[in-house]
Amino acid sequence: MFQQLRERLTLLLILALPFHAFAVTVATRILKGPGHAPLAILAVWKEALLVVILAIICIEIVRKCFGQERSCPTHLDALDILIIALILLGLAISLFSYPLSAIRSSLFTVALGFKYDFLPLLAFLLARRVPWSQWLKANIEKWLLIIGVAIAAFGILSFVLPSSIFVVLGYSPIYSLYFTDGPLAAFQMIGDTKLHRIQSVMSGPNQLGLWLILPLCIALSQWVKKLWDPKIVLSLLILGIALILTFSRTAWIAAFVGTLVAFTISLPPRLRREAIITVLASAAIVGILAIFLFPDVLFRLGSSRGHFERPIEGIQQMIAHPFGQGLGSAGPASHRGRDTCIMLRQGDDPSWAKNLPKLCVFVGGAQVQPKDRVCLCPFLTENWYVQVGVETGFIGFALFLALTILLIRKLWQQSFIQMDETKRKWKLVSQLIANRYPLLAFAALSVAALFLHAWEDAAIAYALWILAGISLSHD
Repeated sequence: MFQQLRERLTLLLILALPFHAFAVTVATRILKGPGHAPLAILAVWKEALLVVILAIICIEIVRKCFGQERSCPTHLDALDILIIALILLGLAISLFSYPLSAIRSSLFTVALGFKYDFLPLLAFLLARRVPWSQWLKANIEKWLLIIGVAIAAFGILSFVLPSSIFVVLGYSPIYSLYFTDGPLAAFQMIGDTKLHRIQSVMSGPNQLGLWLILPLCIALSQWVKKLWDPKIVLSLLILGIALILTFSRTAWIAAFVGTLVAFTISLPPRLRREAIITVLASAAIVGILAIFLFPDVLFRLGSSRGHFERPIEGIQQMIAHPFGQGLGSAGPASHRGRDTCIMLRQGDDPSWAKNLPKLCVFVGGAQVQPKDRVCLCPFLTENWYVQVGVETGFIGFALFLALTILLIRKLWQQSFIQMDETKRKWKLVSQLIANRYPLLAFAALSVAALFLHAWEDAAIAYALWILAGISLSHD
């Protein structure tokens, strides 16, 4: 009974997560009218549902330990130990990093940091300790692909829809900016161009692009078995077009990594090297042509500079605070209670921001707006590993990096575990890869985390860490 309930709730959570931003925005518009930030009571549904799932898992574990089975799943492997050590380290550092005089706000900051950094890891840790049926695995794979194609198709459609439609639904009329006390932006634009970056039902184009990696990897894993299946080819086409229209360079890199891993696993050894060289050469040619044809889209100097400067700033903070500054001191959690800041280059004209008096504007590092207060900006490292390092120090940085590498290695080994060691036929591998899309997606997202806060969005983090836990379940 408990397993059936847990699996249905897990399926509901994973399939509903990508619609979170859209649903909460529309519901807030209906309940409070236009111009309001997403209602907190609506926004926490996903954490509430995840906690219920984890509570059910804990009940199952207790029943196993003290029931008739007497088979307590207490065995800890290296993955479990790394996660437990990381969580304990993060909490210990936070205890000594924040002042007791502001304990209420400090606890809220730590709780936010824990939610972003450790709640997905905790879900993975517990998901490994219970059995998961083939019914759940098959339905997750099937429906994630269907929903992924539908979300991608809506995103492509939104590329040509007028922004006024989204404003009516509750989105902000101000594009490309996020205010913590206001609604989500309807869309983002690329610099001074008129190109919209699609975000479909997600909170932003990067979030959409990275989430689409999941259904893309499912489609790739099925395409390996059925090269000319029209449904799979059409799915890949729609997902690919949507990924391009997000104009998320990080998502493009992640998609390339996922595709490369899929080819590496699926092809026989005698063809693997040539295929990988061909893919790399083709990607290089396409990249060079794109740079010459669309320099404004690919370079985006302001954004590109941030991807290099902010990780360096994060590393400098790690050197200044080698034991970390506590959970919530960097990354998405640092948005809460802080200002929305725009960093312009020296010589840029900030006059366009005068109609947005709450917006903090910096030109060449100097604050030019507003004049009556000093802005407190969030600390974004644009690199998830460095973010963890800022919060938990060099030890936490090393633990998370080791966890990522070991988890990818475990998922890789799992892809071959059912093979006959005396008959390592490539056909067996191509059959197995259909059930190993978590490996493709996790490898892709781990690379994306070098350039963005890739694990920030719950739709990506909760779903993929749970799927990894299901794949590496002890039972």
